[in-house]
Amino acid sequence: GSPSSGDIWTAGSTYRISWEAAPGYILTDSDLYYILLIYSSDNALFYVPLTSEARAVGGIFDCRIPSGINTTLATIEVSTWSRMYLTGRSQPFSIIAPASSQPDSPSTDIAPASSQPEPVIREIIVTREANVIYNPDGQEMLTFPRDVNHGLEWVSFKRIPLLRAPMVGAKALELALEISGNIVSLPVTAEVTILIPAGASNPKVYRFDSSKNRWIFVSTVKMGDKLIFDSDRLGIFTVFEIIDTKGPTISNLKINDFKVTRGDSISDRPKVSVEFVDDYGLDASTMVFSVDDKPLSSQAFGVHVFDVQAISDNVVTSGVLKHVEKDPLTVGEHTFTFVASDEVGNSSSFSETLYVVGATVSGLMVYPNPYAIGGTLKFDGLSGDVNVYIYDVGGDLVWKGFTSGAASISWDGKNHAGNLVAPGVYFYVVKDTQGNKSTGKIAVIK
Repeated sequence: GSPSSGDIWTAGSTYRISWEAAPGYILTDSDLYYILLIYSSDNALFYVPLTSEARAVGGIFDCRIPSGINTTLATIEVSTWSRMYLTGRSQPFSIIAPASSQPDSPSTDIAPASSQPEPVIREIIVTREANVIYNPDGQEMLTFPRDVNHGLEWVSFKRIPLLRAPMVGAKALELALEISGNIVSLPVTAEVTILIPAGASNPKVYRFDSSKNRWIFVSTVKMGDKLIFDSDRLGIFTVFEIIDTKGPTISNLKINDFKVTRGDSISDRPKVSVEFVDDYGLDASTMVFSVDDKPLSSQAFGVHVFDVQAISDNVVTSGVLKHVEKDPLTVGEHTFTFVASDEVGNSSSFSETLYVVGATVSGLMVYPNPYAIGGTLKFDGLSGDVNVYIYDVGGDLVWKGFTSGAASISWDGKNHAGNLVAPGVYFYVVKDTQGNKSTGKIAVIK
């Protein structure tokens, strides 16, 4: 094909190439094609976009080789994104400085990529317009949006020893890959492609965070034998085989130190606590607490702390998240949601819907709600002299209770006549001698 292995082209001249699609694919004259010249010189690799709007007539393109290039190793890559992503690369050839006579225009096909090894290159010199940057010693690459300046002038791909051992729930498969350049933070997001190590069945990508001396999970997409992920910075990456496939257990939700379940009534400034457990290690930085999808996981929304309960193999295996709400919640139903991940990136979530009763007797808990006839309904978290009133939907008093100094008072589901009430919705009012009051609904079921 043309260019074929061993061909010599002249810089500054125009050549004709053709591209034959793989079986099952059709190249149309209406598609736009991207032509990229890749060549090595002075121990550096250059990526030079020739055009991003080439049109093929019968799969044939005309392209001009820029002046001033001298190399014994060059290749041309042609790709299109019109309907699906297709790409092909020619065999390696040579380019020499302009001569007095122009070469004949070749017109044969681009051949498959050569098996000839490429040179070992420590720093790849790239143009700022090049949107694909390959590792010449491997199959890794960076891909940027077209016509966007990524700010890179050179890039280095280098295999280095792991800077820290993998997490308890993972095992190492290979050396780390260090991708460095003239800048670290990128002005645009790069799509990074790396090869899945041989023998991996559950691979995940991690980036090393030097400020925290730990591996950070990176969300990826698996495509064949490659993993693809987005990154706004260069750095050190690796692939671990994941042994742990289960996220943390989230349970034992308490409000004001009392365990609650769906439908229970709570105060408008709840003191929240919930337990997280993972034998392979919790990642406390990923924990999110939200009410009605509004994240509250910071001190700006009240007191917010994570108390470590147990440590094993230098990782936190259990802990309790505690949160005291700064601003009162509105009366009505609210959904409390907790999300957390473990050290290897497995995530879990837990939600519970509770009923906020408004201006409250501090610490009041009413449970269970719904209440099943024949059981016991508790008004808990009381202090001092407190009156409890229960009314039906018609506003008639069904039951009244009083406690002086006790922490709780119970209702057995009976009215003042000693008869069990009928199933339905009832309302309660709790008042203390300081004038504080709490109100709410009780669903009574059979």
